[in-house]
Amino acid sequence: MITGVCLGAIISPASVGLYSLFYTNAFLALLGMVGLMLSLFHGEPGYELAIRLGVVPPATVIQGSDALWVALLNGIVWSGVYGTAGSLLDWLRGTIATEAANE
Repeated sequence: MITGVCLGAIISPASVGLYSLFYTNAFLALLGMVGLMLSLFHGEPGYELAIRLGVVPPATVIQGSDALWVALLNGIVWSGVYGTAGSLLDWLRGTIATEAANE
């Protein structure tokens, strides 16, 4: 669970950083394309939440300090998602190990 929370806290800015590799060379451009897909997926919840909370104006390009708010909200959202997934995985592994030990 702790690993999931930590991953969720950094996944949005890390995917944007991976996307920046697209502009370096041909080999790293493939990783950059993966980063593009990840950043499109991981960037949306924080942006939508920032609009709904009134922190960021709708239908505008995110720049400067607005990007910080979106990144912070993405960290909160994805920490919960990945932390929950990690907790469920830990529980499932513990259940399987317990059943295997009882046999």
